Amino acid sequence: MDLPSYSNVREFSWLPTGSHIAYAADISSPGTLDLFVATAAGNSKILISGFTESDESSVARFSWSPDGTRIALLADSQLPTYNELFTATPDGGVSQISSLDLPMPPDQGEVGDDFKWPADGSRIVYRTIYGNQPSIDQLLIASPDGEKNEPIAGPPLEPGGFELR
Repeated sequence: MDLPSYSNVREFSWLPTGSHIAYAADISSPGTLDLFVATAAGNSKILISGFTESDESSVARFSWSPDGTRIALLADSQLPTYNELFTATPDGGVSQISSLDLPMPPDQGEVGDDFKWPADGSRIVYRTIYGNQPSIDQLLIASPDGEKNEPIAGPPLEPGGFELR
């Protein structure tokens, strides 16, 4: 997919093996970023963030897994300004990691701007944020395909308090 002449590439990151590069570009509007993956030669370009429900959705952050099998991305796919965590394979297969079905507290929650891969890429750890003032945070761990997803610290019993497992 070629970028329109008015678009801008805002961020990019090589896959650790050097075979692919991911980049975020504003193809719809200056404040809205879409994520693409291309081969190192640039001949196969795939729109990764095309799964979102809203035309105004935007990718906030992305990071390759150390083993190079997936890329994690934060995107506001359902509610504008509320980020959710997804992973994708370089060929465009997307899995949702964060979910409203998880045992999380009520209110409007979102994935915090931090997620981490371990060295082997076998899991992803992320933080959720709940409430406005004060916010309540929870730490979760998930498989890269989103099939296994559970709290590490939580669920919160009261603001600022956690039941550690």
